[in-house]
Amino acid sequence: MELLEQCQKWFEHGEHKKIIDALEAIADEDRTADMDMELA
Repeated sequence: MELLEQCQKWFEHGEHKKIIDALEAIADEDRTADMDMELA
């Protein structure tokens, strides 16, 4: 499963901390604009 798909599932289950932790673990230069939008 792609990370953004997993983030959507976590969002649907109210698991926002998991989204933040997963996306912040990725280096800034490796994150996509879509990933940054998820963090926002």
